[in-house]
Amino acid sequence: MSHYLRAEATRRLDEEPPGWVEVRFREADGTTAILVEKAPVLDAGERLGAGAEFPVTIAIPCDVLEESTNGAVHVRLWFDIEDQRGRGVFRVPAEAVFSLEDAVREATRRAVTELFASYPDHRFYYLTLTTPGEVLTPYLSASSYETSTDEELKWSYADSAFMFFGERHFAELRPLFEAGGDPEARLAAIERAVRTLDEEGLFSAAPLAREDMIVTVEVMPPDHTNTARTIRLNPPGPALTAWLTEAAE
Repeated sequence: MSHYLRAEATRRLDEEPPGWVEVRFREADGTTAILVEKAPVLDAGERLGAGAEFPVTIAIPCDVLEESTNGAVHVRLWFDIEDQRGRGVFRVPAEAVFSLEDAVREATRRAVTELFASYPDHRFYYLTLTTPGEVLTPYLSASSYETSTDEELKWSYADSAFMFFGERHFAELRPLFEAGGDPEARLAAIERAVRTLDEEGLFSAAPLAREDMIVTVEVMPPDHTNTARTIRLNPPGPALTAWLTEAAE
């Protein structure tokens, strides 16, 4: 599972590509670790590029080496990143470390909550997180009976009235998905995030009964794995039967 360490990029040390950046984060004993690394290694997006405003919070990919004990955890930074003392393994506060699943879950929670609050009278029957085949940042799309008029397009995220709803919530995930790692692991993290939200009852806040809704994770262009995930993520009922008949690959 991909994990990330919250850190603060405090300043850019030069403006010439690739650009070296100073980063600091707190260790479990209260001391501050300081490292200097190339901007593209620390952040796959553009937040640390020339002209960026500092300080800025970033997420450094890492491996968790052991379970949290006494509120702390040991992590090893990816890409052989070391601090000024030549260390690549650190004991940090557990709350400073999060998984890709955690980040996707919270972004999805915010977007779906906003969707339901903004359109309380809509009967949403289709909610999907879509991502390209290489599994980059997912986005939420949704369809309701109040907005869907074409039966042939009822399961099409691209033709939904709420395509990429709450995009700003998911934009925060971009550096995490561009940091590298196994695409299948990233896709599994998205699915786990949606399943957890379902178990928490997030989607049951919609006017329709859960078995009358499809909540899923899809890769685009679509392939057979979408069918397997949709079956795993949804209870038997009218919606799943209809989706399997009309949209399954």
